[in-house]
Amino acid sequence: MIPSQEGVKSASELLQALQRNGKRGQAKIEFETNAEFRDALRIFAEMYASGAPLKIIEETREYSPNEAAEILRVSRLYVNKLLDQGEIPYRKVGTHRRIEARDLLKYKADADRKSKEAFEEHARLGQRLEHE
Repeated sequence: MIPSQEGVKSASELLQALQRNGKRGQAKIEFETNAEFRDALRIFAEMYASGAPLKIIEETREYSPNEAAEILRVSRLYVNKLLDQGEIPYRKVGTHRRIEARDLLKYKADADRKSKEAFEEHARLGQRLEHE
């Protein structure tokens, strides 16, 4: 999601209101927003309300192998192996490897899809065995 100028303005106004009221404990905060920012808040609230751990990833940022490992929920050594095998593109900054967010997210989406397909295939095989 790339914020529009109106979305950035709405987010800035909310941030200022939160900073003003943040030291008072619970507070009612009213502010005007556009539909785009309201949708982003709704998506965040739905995810937060699920109780599942959240990680917000900045799409224009580059990540270190350590940070990538945290996002993928694997070890740093496994990320380095993926980088060495060319599974995830990266660039070097001096001696350090940097991974663009879009490449990291693409790998994660592909890995999640493959995992889901393997699970579904395993379930189909199990059902076929039950019917034989």
